[in-house]
Amino acid sequence: MAQGAFAPQGVGGAIVGTAAPMIGELLGRLGGLLPFAAQPQAAFAPQGVFGDILKAVAPTVGTVAGQLGGLLPFSAQPQAVFAPQGVGGAIVGTAAPMIGELLGRLGGLLPFAVQPQAALAPQGVFGDILKSVAPTVGTVAGQLGGLLPFSVQPQAAFAPQGVGGAIVGTAAPMIGELLGQLGSLLPFAVQPQAAFAPQGVFGDILKSVAPTVGSVAGQLGGLLPFAVQPQAAFAPQGVFGDILKSVAPTVGSVAGQLGGLLPFSVQPQAAFAPQGVGGAIVGTAAPMIGELLGQLGSLLPFAVQPQAAFAPQGVFGDILKSVAPTVGTVAGQLGGLLPFSVQPQAAFAPQGVFGDILKSVAPTVGSVAGQLGGFLPFSVMPVQPAFH
Repeated sequence: MAQGAFAPQGVGGAIVGTAAPMIGELLGRLGGLLPFAAQPQAAFAPQGVFGDILKAVAPTVGTVAGQLGGLLPFSAQPQAVFAPQGVGGAIVGTAAPMIGELLGRLGGLLPFAVQPQAALAPQGVFGDILKSVAPTVGTVAGQLGGLLPFSVQPQAAFAPQGVGGAIVGTAAPMIGELLGQLGSLLPFAVQPQAAFAPQGVFGDILKSVAPTVGSVAGQLGGLLPFAVQPQAAFAPQGVFGDILKSVAPTVGSVAGQLGGLLPFSVQPQAAFAPQGVGGAIVGTAAPMIGELLGQLGSLLPFAVQPQAAFAPQGVFGDILKSVAPTVGTVAGQLGGLLPFSVQPQAAFAPQGVFGDILKSVAPTVGSVAGQLGGFLPFSVMPVQPAFH
């Protein structure tokens, strides 16, 4: 029952052999792409492709490839499957003895169980296209064989890279050389991480081709994952952010608007410090922008364990009040955002200090701040510090 699957190959091989011997020879070369049992062995497929290429380029290499018959499986029960191949081999042999001999040698490469063979076909096809279009690119692609992962289940992810590599190689050889140097960025075990590779590659291409495209790339920040364990991966993005700011200050303003993409649960809340610093700088430069930043107080989390993160915000709030009194009035109205249960109340001490400073500087502001006393928590355990 399983033998029927090979019948079309024999028939198609015969038709192709009689109609177009050249096509038959090409199809025969693609036989090396069929894996034996392609869970881990798929890595050998490119080797088979290059083996066929070597035969076409150097006939002496063909003799060495013929000695690879020892790779045939040791136990082959359903040998009747080879009968259609023999028929097609006979037909092709009568039409093109040379092609028949070549096909006969490749018979040992036919697998017994081949599930995901389709993934290997495009690689071989694009390999041939690359050789016909840009032989120099073929040599570079050959050197990338060492980058194939050891365990490759979803190999389809690598296909677009090959396609893009071919397009870039034909359009800009210099870019192709640059892409070749980025091969070291491929992770060793890539189940989901492959998504980061295109970002780095296309980021470099966009910068070298069109700096204006960098502004569009900045808007892609929404693609960041929600839960990122190895957060060190964000470091390069920060580096590119700095580069973009030095090249295109306008892009920096767009990147600043992406702050809303920060994850919802952030343990090391020190990340909010730069926002406060930027708030101070913006407040001194543009009071109107400071007023807008003040309205963003509603974005503060509801439960904040390490409340020390709010101290810088209070400091910059004072700076804003000294620079733009109108902004101070808006910031004062944000007192309603204080959490309801506050265990380490020592964090409120600086607020009291700044409250006194505000009273001495702006009595009117002090009167407003005094009205916020009703927001203090209901249960205050360490009341003693209040009497000192």
